Amino acid sequence: MQNAHIESHLGPASPTPAPVAPSPEPWSAAAPERRTAQIALGGAIVAGVATQALFWGAPAGLNWWLWDLMVIGLQLAAFRRKMTPAAWGAVAAAAVLGASVVGFASDWTLWVAIPSTFGVLAALPIVLGDELTVAKLASLPARWLASLGHAPKAVREAARLPGEALGGATGGVAGSVAKGTLLGLPTAGFFALLLSSDVGFASMLGWVRLRATEGVSFAFWSAVSAAIYAVVHAMHRRARPRAGSDAAPPARGPYRVPPLWAPAPGRALVTPAAWGTVLGQVAVVFAGFAAVNAKTLFGGHAIVRAAGGPTYASYLHSGFAQLLFATVLSVCLVLAGHAWMRRRAPEAMSGPAPGGRALAAIEATLLVLTFVALASCWQRLAIYEDAYGATYLRLGVGFVELAVAGTLVLTVAKSLKRSWRGHAGAVMVMLTLVAVAAATMNADATIAERNLDRALNERGLDLDYLLTLSTDACAALDHPALAADPKLRDELVRGWTANTPSYGWRSARGINRCGR
Repeated sequence: MQNAHIESHLGPASPTPAPVAPSPEPWSAAAPERRTAQIALGGAIVAGVATQALFWGAPAGLNWWLWDLMVIGLQLAAFRRKMTPAAWGAVAAAAVLGASVVGFASDWTLWVAIPSTFGVLAALPIVLGDELTVAKLASLPARWLASLGHAPKAVREAARLPGEALGGATGGVAGSVAKGTLLGLPTAGFFALLLSSDVGFASMLGWVRLRATEGVSFAFWSAVSAAIYAVVHAMHRRARPRAGSDAAPPARGPYRVPPLWAPAPGRALVTPAAWGTVLGQVAVVFAGFAAVNAKTLFGGHAIVRAAGGPTYASYLHSGFAQLLFATVLSVCLVLAGHAWMRRRAPEAMSGPAPGGRALAAIEATLLVLTFVALASCWQRLAIYEDAYGATYLRLGVGFVELAVAGTLVLTVAKSLKRSWRGHAGAVMVMLTLVAVAAATMNADATIAERNLDRALNERGLDLDYLLTLSTDACAALDHPALAADPKLRDELVRGWTANTPSYGWRSARGINRCGR
């Protein structure tokens, strides 16, 4: 009765509420993202510490190759999707370039291999992530430059990695640890100052201070290296599809961008007839240059030995300037014409280069005339080396001329086969192969043998320069000129050995050692 009276005034009693399951923690729904952030952050920290451990207080040597292999492995793990022939080639080139630093002790290898390795490693994430083929390598420079525009966003994403990896927001674990560190450091420092009145404790603080300087520096640079790895990862990683979505993951970063040189839709800038006229006039200029200089282009020693003639140095340097001018002009004119003669439409931009056989003949003529200047420069270099001997600089000029010759050959092929779309990729592959060949050659032994050949032919020997080489030059100890002069051989062995100091295992370099 009592219950009925209450219900008559207050209404029926509310049913007992069912127990509510505890809601999941805020970060549990994002567990895959948190796990991804943990892996990325942990990998960056390990890579940063490993990088500093390899190079701390040691010059480049075996540590460079180990670092190179580590970076290749990290990129394969982070960016690999499908291995194309271009990707396999880039991985192999990077590994061989890094190994060359260990195989040879000369400065030549450092100057060639280290920049080339950086270049290949910088391109590798895009080659792997975008599954570039050799034909698509033409877009690599544009993709790489566009990725730099993503750098500010990548820095912000990398800065958020610690919070994402530790589960949270600013007030979570990461924020608590940071706040405790900021409050604890001055507090601990104050107590250390109070306790430093004790002689023993003060002595311990002095010992720690002397040794902590290098430790703090190591930790700082390890953190910097880890931050760089995290930023690079953020620049090139791709967004993952949402849970339950079957859509393909969109590209993260500015990869799907048109080439920087692609014009807006519209009409062609020039017609094949107009551009053929331009190239014809330039070819006439080159032909006139070759005709006027016919006697001096391949004049050899007679030109520089004649009374009032140019010096060896000016003869070589003028030839090298002609090489650069002719190459840039001819190649750029031909390739720019191929782009400008196309209609500004996607289907036209991807089609064959406009122009018929007549235009192809004009382009080929211009490039062949460029070969004349290139051949002259090659001979001028040989004359200069024969007169004064081989050096790193002259060897480098030879490789530059080799790269130029390869570029000209490929451009001639592009002119004759106008539907070929792999020209830019083929040029990149060729330049990479030239860099690998330059890095894997024994430059010191080559230079020593060429200079000893001159000495054998009674043309003199630049002993001061030879003594600056490393133990790589010991591969030339069997040269007939040294067999006839044991005293000179011993002097060179002492000099080459002294120029290759013994470092730790991390900086070990040079397989060729002088036998004593």
